[in-house]
Amino acid sequence: MTHLSLNIFRGNSRVLYIPKKLNYINDKASWDFEFNILAEKVNYKLNIYIVNSKYDSTLIISKTNLVAGDVYILNGNNTASSSYSEKSTDDFCRTFGINTLNGNEYSYNTKDTLWSVSNSLGYLNNVGSLGYIFQKRLSDELNIPIALINLSDHFSTSSQFSSK
Repeated sequence: MTHLSLNIFRGNSRVLYIPKKLNYINDKASWDFEFNILAEKVNYKLNIYIVNSKYDSTLIISKTNLVAGDVYILNGNNTASSSYSEKSTDDFCRTFGINTLNGNEYSYNTKDTLWSVSNSLGYLNNVGSLGYIFQKRLSDELNIPIALINLSDHFSTSSQFSSK
């Protein structure tokens, strides 16, 4: 293989093409790509190809629904979690991690904690009603994607978060 190529799409339009020549040392070639995407309510996609010749290339990786925006962390008592029963979703409201049935008190497979559209998996990635309202309003007002990580403790009370 002679080089790699990166194609970046904004929506359905290709906006960037970067070829990267591979320089081999002891039969190994390292490579990297640097690029920026805008913080906006648009999904980006990237494709990386191995290019063997002008007419011969192979897609090796494709990533879709990539966004840039802001991340917020919500913490508090059971009001902030609202039992994690919110059903509303929006493609530009994202979250990271999962909720376990025991309130994440016990260990779980951290490989199961990925970015996802908030509330799209039901309880597993639910940010709660208060969290979602906060997240959706920020996304709409700022016109950018918002990721919300809800760290609230559903089994706590307001008095546990206040001090004298």
